[in-house]
Amino acid sequence: MRFAKRLHHVVAVLLVAFALLALVPRPAYADDDYSLDATGIWATVCEDGSVDVYEERTLNLDGSFHGFYWEIDTTAGELGDVSVEVLDAGEVNDDGTSISYEYASDPKSTLTDTWTMEQKSSYTRVDVHYDKYNEKATFYIEYRINGVTARWGDTGELYWKFVGDRWEKTSYNVSCSVRFEGVSTGEQITAGENLRSW
Repeated sequence: MRFAKRLHHVVAVLLVAFALLALVPRPAYADDDYSLDATGIWATVCEDGSVDVYEERTLNLDGSFHGFYWEIDTTAGELGDVSVEVLDAGEVNDDGTSISYEYASDPKSTLTDTWTMEQKSSYTRVDVHYDKYNEKATFYIEYRINGVTARWGDTGELYWKFVGDRWEKTSYNVSCSVRFEGVSTGEQITAGENLRSW
């Protein structure tokens, strides 16, 4: 009799465990994968020292996906403290027009066609939420960086890693364009003379 009661109890516990397991979110497919096929970055160094960045990333999605994120490093660099202000995020259509997703103030929200932001101690995380299956998709983010430029008596310095190292996948086909607000039209910028990069 005692064994039968114990067996009944074990079966009940197993049924509850299986019921709870069914509620746990799982990946849609075990073999889902993606690649970062292209990255385009356009940055403007503003006269006040801030840097405005617009970035597009094209993903090749193999399977079912619902979100993508950026982690923008805000660790204090050689020039001091860094802060990031996210202005917008969304998706880019095939014709190049953009669809601005709605900002969801709750960083835990996963509503489709929204973006969320969370400030961490050493980075700002931005997520875009969508529903896609077996397709290419391009997402964008716009943000402003403070604390990465310095003005000296004879030169200025921009110290920023545009692609960063917080990606789980390799970034392919990366292009980056940096323009300087206030530069006179026709003013010659010559690499190695009045512009150096590394």
